[in-house]
Amino acid sequence: MTRFSIALLALMFAVGSAEAQSYSPEELARRAQERRAVEAVVWGMPAVNTELMFDEMVKAGGKPGQVIYWGKPLDWHNQTLTLNPDTLYFMGFYDLKASGPMVVEIPPAGDDGSLNGNFVTLWQTALEDAGLLGVDKGKGSSSSSRPRALPGQFRRAWRSSHRTPTAATSSSARA
Repeated sequence: MTRFSIALLALMFAVGSAEAQSYSPEELARRAQERRAVEAVVWGMPAVNTELMFDEMVKAGGKPGQVIYWGKPLDWHNQTLTLNPDTLYFMGFYDLKASGPMVVEIPPAGDDGSLNGNFVTLWQTALEDAGLLGVDKGKGSSSSSRPRALPGQFRRAWRSSHRTPTAATSSSARA
């Protein structure tokens, strides 16, 4: 009975809120263009943010294949889009096409603290989380990434192995 009542209530709201609206062809074209602009921002933001974070790493003296440690909280000088200003970060960017497979190790959590990290593609699509909130539950993680197009067998000696759809990947860990 409860399921039926919820379904009936949902149907009443759906029918009650549907009002006929007529738009001119020009108005429909304008609205479609606005929607496409919003979609372009939403879809492009991960790649733009990755590029901004990479640029900040290079400005600080880092190179692809290295992990950089931001030793103090970030401020407005770091012009990335999604970093927390009250968090210390370790960050690495990897060009798997140039370097081949990459292995990143996250140490186990201890009484004095832990790292929470993630491994992502160029589009910031998650490959895996590590640390207390990740697949290793704070026990430590060895994670390997390789380009999807890498020929031959890849030795799986690590806890997790990712075949990434992009040659550019990154990892970040928060202290």
